[in-house]
Amino acid sequence: MLVGAGFCAIQVALFLARFGLPRWAEGSVRASSAFPGILSGLLLFFVAGTLVALFARRILRGSRGAWRVFVLVALAVATPIAVMFSLGGGLLGPPFVVVYALVPYLVLAGIPVLIRKAWQRMATRKGETEQITR
Repeated sequence: MLVGAGFCAIQVALFLARFGLPRWAEGSVRASSAFPGILSGLLLFFVAGTLVALFARRILRGSRGAWRVFVLVALAVATPIAVMFSLGGGLLGPPFVVVYALVPYLVLAGIPVLIRKAWQRMATRKGETEQITR
């Protein structure tokens, strides 16, 4: 939940840094007309952040030691890239905000975790076959 809210806060900070305070906040345009678009966008960013948190929790569950540090660094590196990807995904449509936010995490953290797990399975199977043949 906190990561989802943090993802929303980062998106709002980027919006304010890029475009400044919107006109409706200055009182020239009715604020009620702008709220549905703003709330739907924030809801999508919240969903993207929550999915990222669930993904991070899942891949950190089985990691220990130096590998856990690697995964944490990969997640930290992927976060600013994911924010930019989700902003770019918003240009393609609402579902892409969520999908594009997950891509950097999958590439930088998910694929290495899958490769490591596959490598470990092959190593344990190799050890089992060596014990059987002895």
